[in-house]
Amino acid sequence: MREALAGAAKGVLKLALALILGLTLLVVSYGSWIWWDTRQLRAFCDAVTPGTSFTQLASLAAQHGIAAHWVHGPGIYDGQTRDWVLFVPRSSTMGEVVCEIRSDQQQVTSARMDDADKPAS
Repeated sequence: MREALAGAAKGVLKLALALILGLTLLVVSYGSWIWWDTRQLRAFCDAVTPGTSFTQLASLAAQHGIAAHWVHGPGIYDGQTRDWVLFVPRSSTMGEVVCEIRSDQQQVTSARMDDADKPAS
C-alpha cells in the first residue's frame, strides 16, 4: 500500500513540476515575443523619417516584419494639424504601443513611438 501511495505521490509531483515548467516557459516566451515585437516596431518607426514618401511605407513595413495592411490607406484626418495619421500597432498587444505616422498623403511629416502605458510627458 505504501509503495502505491509513494508511486502516486511521485506521479503527482512530476505532473506539478511539468505544469510549473510549462507555465514558466509560456510566460517567458510571451515576454520575449513582446520584447521582439516592440523592437521591430521601434526599428520601423525609426526608419520612417520626415520626407519618406507615402508609397515607401509598405516596403519599409515589409523590411521590418510589419503587416502591410497597417500602412495602406490614408489614415485618420486630424483637422487641427491638417495631417493624416496612421497608427501602426505592436501585434503582440494590439494598440498599447503604436508608431504614429503623420503625413500629407504624399510624404511623411513625422513619426514617433507612442506607448499608452506611459504617462504623457
